[in-house]
Order: sequence, then C-alpha cells, then structure tokens
Amino acid sequence: MRGKTSDLCRRNQTRGTAPLLTDATRRVRITHPFHPLSGREYRLVEYRRDWGREQAVFYDENEELIAVPVDWTDLTETADPFVTLSEGRALARPADLLALSALIEEVKGS
Repeated sequence: MRGKTSDLCRRNQTRGTAPLLTDATRRVRITHPFHPLSGREYRLVEYRRDWGREQAVFYDENEELIAVPVDWTDLTETADPFVTLSEGRALARPADLLALSALIEEVKGS
C-alpha cells in the first residue's frame, strides 16, 4: 500500500541497527593507515551492524561518539591484503590512482 511501511520493512529496519556486541572491557585499535586516528586505541562502546555494515563505536579523546567500519580496526578477522603487504608504504592502491587520474582528465576536459 502506498504511503505505508510494510511489516517486512519495519522488521528489517529494526534488525538493521541492532548491536552485535557490548563489552565494557574490550578495546579497539584503529588500523587503517590513512585514518586520522590510526594507531590509537579506545574503549569499545558497541559493535553493531548498521544496514549490513559492521561498525565499531567508541568515544574519542573529546568524548565524541565515533563509528568506523570494523575493517578499519583490529576487530576484523580478515586484514585487507593491500594494507598488509604495503605496510603503510603506499599512499593509494593502483586502481584508486587510475580512477583518480581518469577523474582529473574528465574534469580537465570539461
């Protein structure tokens, strides 16, 4: 019916933001090499899935609530192969550089 949310949509929305883990003693370290908080460790407030994306939630030094993808933390079970192999020596993936180059050429042509 138009203008009304179906029961199925409502159920999915409810499940979509449910916390997966709450552990007051768990710590989380930001491992993404280009994140401004990289290398810092925080007390994990919540580990949750928001619309299919797993998030680590914590308070930063300014007591602001921060949510980052779990893949950017030490909570992930599988490390990004590029990040692992480059060990922080490469600023960007080759595919990302090619996409950036194409975008620059597109903008220059406009």
